Amino acid sequence: MKQTLLDFSIIVDAGEERLANELKQYAHVIQKKLAVGDAVCSDRLVVERKSSFDFISSIFDGRLFKQAEKMRLFYEKPVFIIEGNIWNNEMDKSKAGAISSLIVEFNASIIFSDGIKETALLIYELAKIERSLGKKISFVNKKVYKDPVMNVLTSLPGIGEKRARLLRRKFKSLKDLFSADKEELLSILPKKEAESLYRLFNSSI
Repeated sequence: MKQTLLDFSIIVDAGEERLANELKQYAHVIQKKLAVGDAVCSDRLVVERKSSFDFISSIFDGRLFKQAEKMRLFYEKPVFIIEGNIWNNEMDKSKAGAISSLIVEFNASIIFSDGIKETALLIYELAKIERSLGKKISFVNKKVYKDPVMNVLTSLPGIGEKRARLLRRKFKSLKDLFSADKEELLSILPKKEAESLYRLFNSSI
């Protein structure tokens, strides 16, 4: 079946009002406060939008790689869309190095756009391809439990209700879970999810 306008949703951060408005001509937009990224295209793909100035400044103040680390913890496919020209007609080792690090160390994709209109179109096309591959956004209709511990567990990357119950049987408290070593997590979770949680629990804040 041919996809039509507003056939699917894209989640946009509550602070990205201009981006949300541009995307509304292509898809249904849900605005929420996002802990990671500016737009969520699927459970595996998140987009961070940066102006050329913000991209350059985030290299030097260290924000860029902290953002990339968080994106990689929660999503398989982090994407940075950079609006504008970062080169100023000359090559710069710091910028080239930063882009190379994002690609190699964080498995990120880098896309350049002319501005917010083109960025919105790119995000829409990314989301459309994800839907065609059967990738959805479960975050849209996330179940809320009366038990606060279940809410914490199911908010972790790769953890649904079934895996949350396995974690509860294995660990006596959230403290025990958060201090677990990789082998303990691997004993009850698939390798990808276990390693993702281990990185998350041991990342700096």
